[in-house]
Amino acid sequence: MAMKRKASALAGLLAATALGLGSAIAQDGPQADVIHIWVSAGESAAINVVVDQFKKEGGVWLDSAVAGGQNLAPAVMSRIAGGNPPTAYQALAGRAFEDLWEQGLLNDIEATATADNWRDVLPAPLVEIMENDEGKIFLIPLGMHGPNWIWYSTEVLEKSGVTEIPTNFDETFFDALDKVEAAGYIGFVVGKQSFQERFLMETVMLALGGKDYWNGLWGDRDDALVRGDMTRKVFETFRRLSTYADEGAAGRTWPVNTNLLITNKGGFNVMGDWAKGEFKAAGLTALEDYGCVLPGEKPWFLLQADMMAVPSGPEPDRAAAQNLLAHVAMQKDVQVGFNLNKGSLPPRTDVPREAFDDCAQRGFASYTDPDLTVATVNMFFTPKDARLWEDLVSEFFNNPDLSVDEAIDRLSTIVQEAD
Repeated sequence: MAMKRKASALAGLLAATALGLGSAIAQDGPQADVIHIWVSAGESAAINVVVDQFKKEGGVWLDSAVAGGQNLAPAVMSRIAGGNPPTAYQALAGRAFEDLWEQGLLNDIEATATADNWRDVLPAPLVEIMENDEGKIFLIPLGMHGPNWIWYSTEVLEKSGVTEIPTNFDETFFDALDKVEAAGYIGFVVGKQSFQERFLMETVMLALGGKDYWNGLWGDRDDALVRGDMTRKVFETFRRLSTYADEGAAGRTWPVNTNLLITNKGGFNVMGDWAKGEFKAAGLTALEDYGCVLPGEKPWFLLQADMMAVPSGPEPDRAAAQNLLAHVAMQKDVQVGFNLNKGSLPPRTDVPREAFDDCAQRGFASYTDPDLTVATVNMFFTPKDARLWEDLVSEFFNNPDLSVDEAIDRLSTIVQEAD
């Protein structure tokens, strides 16, 4: 009976939203124009799980995919500024929504979240991220990512004589890189794109410093920590990693990086667990063909949430489409299918986990432990200030003349002057 009441409530919501729309809406269903960057093999398979179910439930999907994360925000903001906002767009949880919400440019999907009991099946900290100042849920959760994974090719490591798998960015890790290079492979696969360099830096920072250091620096903005010995060690380790970049690193995308491990041409790579979607698409098996490590003294999980935001707009069926998308995206089967293909973890805590591989199980163990989860910089900083940090990281990685002392001074300024 409860399920019938829930379904009835959602049907009533959609019907009420669509009142007066005329025969075109009744025939075609709510139309969703969605902007996202999920275009790689694993990503495409993931979003198609949502698309297929959306269509099955009467929706019309208009795909507005763009290539490259750097192109996402400009595409979205251009549409909003031009008075033609998308129905929904891919977004990461964080402070990027503050201005849009204050200007009344975002809708909420509180009615669907309430009808489908989201607060009962999502972790409370995640719900807090998804709520606006009015306490209404305005984001649709699709996948929980950890951007701080080390990946490796088991074949390359075996052929290189690496018998001890590194768990941190210490001498064991650098010894392994040297062995892989000596065996004729790319030791450390990295792409010289600013977001990749930032993920690498933040992975090193969290692995070496741990949760208390991370929260003290980004959350408390403790200048003593910024200027302390640990920050110096982080920058020095990051600089050392930059020396392992091969000649093909410039501009190389993350799927190409992952493919170098898939084809056993490289040893190690640091990237988010969306890389696992590429391993899966290639038919590889976790801990057999490739391995995974959440580095650090503990297996910290840097929590990055793939969401969809729903802009306001004039179309009469917009809210109906947004609420249908919210309802579809949170269905158990959709959450499992999306995240199996994407390499991420379902936000829902009540989905079956048997189908997820050994690397995902390691992710679950950290994601579900509040002591091991850590908020991303984007949850502490506005996009403007996070971009200043990313620019510093990229410059430091690519310019050996930028000293550690100067980098720390600039980081201190960024942290202290951040909104």
